[in-house]
Amino acid sequence: MLPIRMTKRLLLYIASLLLAMPMWAWHETVTVGAGLTQTLPTSVDSRVQSVADALGLTLLGWTPGEIADGQRPATYYGLGATVTPVAETTYYAMFARANSGGELIVRQCPSPADGDTVLLAIIQGTGCFVAPSGYTADMILNSQNASYYGSLMAHSVMSDNTFTWKIVARPDNKFYLQSAGTATYYMYISSSTVKCGASTPGEFTINNGFLYYPTSWKYLTFSKDASGYIHLSLGTGIAPKTHTFAFYRKERYVDFATTIGQLPGCANCFIYVP
Repeated sequence: MLPIRMTKRLLLYIASLLLAMPMWAWHETVTVGAGLTQTLPTSVDSRVQSVADALGLTLLGWTPGEIADGQRPATYYGLGATVTPVAETTYYAMFARANSGGELIVRQCPSPADGDTVLLAIIQGTGCFVAPSGYTADMILNSQNASYYGSLMAHSVMSDNTFTWKIVARPDNKFYLQSAGTATYYMYISSSTVKCGASTPGEFTINNGFLYYPTSWKYLTFSKDASGYIHLSLGTGIAPKTHTFAFYRKERYVDFATTIGQLPGCANCFIYVP
């Protein structure tokens, strides 16, 4: 057995070695050349993702620079966003922790819950169109191309109730789409036209990733009229192929980071990643 004095010295020596060792840190980057157009990845390496999961961090998107202060960066893009940088740029995977007191992020949500406030977005290539939630006898979609960044949307799009809807759960996984601005307005279908107003609400479901109207066994799709306006309309019983549909939801996050791996609150403690 080592003398007590020697044991203490040995422990102090081991501690000094640990302090001097480089910290495990994980990040992922994508570099895009000047003038090139590239779609940013929708995921990161499984080892990086496992660290994020262990730390309770969500992969939100990509930002053209490292985050050092934990604050939401001024410029960021969602997963699957298309970028064309003027100069060669390295994009860093951006993570953050969900927290009700955090910064507002408008993020794609595959399965919104009852009471959620959402956008209804039709996406065609790099174009994005959202459904207005005020009174309308014909649902003409509004272009949000400049605010669409893949899985993220500019948070200003949900700063008022112009395009926001509330999910109202119904039996059998159906739901109403209620106007967030006027509680008596709902989305409904009349003579194959999608409308919003004070009428009997339409019951919808999500089927194959699209809004579906089971009363008529048809999907909601988009169509362009002779004047170039984009309409949300009732389509056919076959899922659309020329575009996709997505809900976007208000969420809040803190602790934005591009480098992860250190356990919070423990300067020299690190998780083990097999």
